[in-house]
Amino acid sequence: MAAGNAKRRAKVPDTPSTEPSTGKVFILDEAVVRPGMAVAYRDAYMARYAPNAKQRGMTLEQVWLTPPLLLREGSNTVCFLWSVPGAAGWWAMRAGMRNDPSVSDWWTESDTMTVSRRRAFLSSFGEGADV
Repeated sequence: MAAGNAKRRAKVPDTPSTEPSTGKVFILDEAVVRPGMAVAYRDAYMARYAPNAKQRGMTLEQVWLTPPLLLREGSNTVCFLWSVPGAAGWWAMRAGMRNDPSVSDWWTESDTMTVSRRRAFLSSFGEGADV
């Protein structure tokens, strides 16, 4: 390999960090909705779940639809991307959920509109990421 074409290798620490993340932690809610229910689900989520999430310190970053057109006979997936400030924000959000029965009430209600749903927690994992 010619010196000018050599790829830079990322420096990887020998051991993973045990320090909590101080950067944003993202929460991705994905709901595969029943046919024709994408708009109703989004509206219900924004009315019933979002206000309490914001009170727990969550910031709504983005709402997505896939595929990128409303399906009448098939299922769309509606995605909500939230963030909280670091690991401390994540723990505060989780603690707030346990003390708020409206959260579990919402998820029970939402199940009538969904085929499936999942939640993922994410943080940056690039070179120099504070994980």
